[in-house]
This record gives sequence, C-alpha cells and structure tokens, in this order.
Amino acid sequence: MNKYFVGIEGGSTSSKLVVLSGLTGNILFRKQAGPTNPWLSFDESVSTVRSLVRSAEKHLQDQKAKPRYEDEFFTSEPEKGNGSKFGGIGLTLSGLGDKNLQKKFLKRLIHKSGGELANEYFFGSDLIGPLETAFGPGRVGCVIISGTGSSSRLVAEDGRVYRSGGLGHLLGDEGSGYSTSVNAIKLILQRVESSFLEYEETRRFDISVLYRKMLNYFEITQGSELLTIFYRDFRKHKIAGFTRHIAEAAYNGDPLSIYLLQQTGKQLGKLACSITNKYIKNNPKHPKINFLGVGSMWKSWDFIGDCFLGQLPKVPFRFASLKETSAIGAASFVARKTGLEIPINRENLIEVKYEN
Repeated sequence: MNKYFVGIEGGSTSSKLVVLSGLTGNILFRKQAGPTNPWLSFDESVSTVRSLVRSAEKHLQDQKAKPRYEDEFFTSEPEKGNGSKFGGIGLTLSGLGDKNLQKKFLKRLIHKSGGELANEYFFGSDLIGPLETAFGPGRVGCVIISGTGSSSRLVAEDGRVYRSGGLGHLLGDEGSGYSTSVNAIKLILQRVESSFLEYEETRRFDISVLYRKMLNYFEITQGSELLTIFYRDFRKHKIAGFTRHIAEAAYNGDPLSIYLLQQTGKQLGKLACSITNKYIKNNPKHPKINFLGVGSMWKSWDFIGDCFLGQLPKVPFRFASLKETSAIGAASFVARKTGLEIPINRENLIEVKYEN
C-alpha cells in the first residue's frame, strides 16, 4: 500500500477522496462524504477524513485478496517496511490554509486513528488542489472558487502566491452562491415590502417566478419567515443552495434570474481582475495565464461567462473548468513530497471554455 497516494478535497458541503496509483496515475478508489471544513466543526472534519481513509484502506486490502489484479501494485508479495500504510495522504480542505491548524489537524487525525495512516502527509487549502490537478507544477495558474463562498489565488512560476477575496460571507464572498442567493432574496423582500431601498435598475423585473421558488425552497409562506432562517437557524450552505433554483429559472428564460447570474459573473470577473493586476505589476513579461473556475456557480457559464470575461485585463489567458475532482491534485502534492511525480494527463482533466 505504500505506493498508493490518497487525495481528499473538502469544503463546507461535501468531500471527495481518490486513491491514485503512484506508477500509472490510475484512480483505484473513490468515495464521497460530508463536509470537512475545520472551521465548521473541527472534530467532525477529522472523523470524516479518518472514515474516508479507512474505507479506502479496506477496499484496497479486499482487492489484494482477490486472485486477479488490475493495477501494478496489486501483488501477492508481502509489502516491506510499513505494513498497510499509504505512501501519502494529501488534504486540500476549505479553511485548512493555516499552518498551526494543519499541525493540530494532523495530531488529532493520528490520535483518533490509533497511529500513522501514511508515510507522508500534505495539508493545504481548497484553493491549491484545483491548480495542481489542472496544471501541475511550474505554470502560472489562477483558481477562482465560486461555490457556497468565493475566493481566488494565483500561483506564479516562482511559487509566489497572490490572494484576493476569501473573506467569508460577512466581509466578502462576492460572486458566490451565497451572495447570489442573498441578492435575490433582498431584492424580493424589498419589492414585497415596497421598500425604497430597491435599486432603480431592478424595478423593471418581475419577481413572481423567483418569489414562488424562494417560498418553496425555504418551505415558508411569507418573506418575514426568512428572519428565522437568517438569524436563528443560520446555515450558509442552505441559503447558498437557493442558487440552483435561480439557475433553473434562468435556463427557463426568467429575466430577473438571468440578470442576477450576470451580476455574479461581473463580480467574479472583478475578483479575477484584481488578483491578475497584482501579478502583472510584479511580472510585466508574464506568460499566458491559466484561469480555472471551480465550484457550482460555474455550471451557469452560459449566463456568467460573457460578463466574467468582459472584466478581465487584456492579456493572453485561457479559462477552463475541471472535469475531475481536485482530490487528484491533493494526491499529486503528497506524492511529490515523497520524491515521486505521478504521471497525470492533465489535459484530460479540464474543459477549456475560452482562450485568446
């Protein structure tokens, strides 16, 4: 098992695990579980990671017991040295960018597991896993996450990291699922309450489609019941989930929903522009920039795309989305830490949306 590498990507809604063969890069096992953002629940996140790793360990041990083997490392010969330990475990989790928190997480993980699970470990935030998955080392890559929350990181050729966004729903998260939902809800409530706070620009839209969807999604009968959802039983991912219904209405032609998603595209474009300008200022002779959109909001590219692209600087770039889990990047990171470069065909893992 010490030639297998585990990667886990996790956020506030769900987590995904893959096990890669260190020799071929083949995915030997996959599993999905609940959230692993340590800021939401540290102990629960540790338990979820432990459970995912133990499931992978059991699956691979069961496969080794079978008479025929599909991967190069499934052999009947006993492994030397480290028993059933994995070669490495890589975690790229939302909220796990702090070094002290990483040390605490590793200590608790080993303690709850009754000992070491792998020969090596790698910890990082959910922003770096997608870049490693899509582009690998040594290329200028900028990830723009737009899911429940939003954030952006750009990694230069020299490894320097540029940051923008990622301040959370109280101080930022523009262009996220949460902000899109809140913008829709605020507009509806302002209209229902006959509030003069509503912007002149939005008064031309009919709110009836989204109003019905809002009442049905939150299982309420009137807008005032949202106060309980926002102030007593607050769940960020639940509120952000309303964007699925906004997207559905947009694809059915609702003008207000289309407008809201276009505004989200502009906000994401400004986020990308901000971080790109920081990088260009220090690297005037920069190579083509690889932008990567990660998160459920990018599924509405038909409405977000043009507004997003219209905000970007006039520089050579490519924009792509992932077709695979960024847990692959987490496994690749930890393998490299052991001195092994897993062969990964990264062009097969992305879908290019735009290139100039």
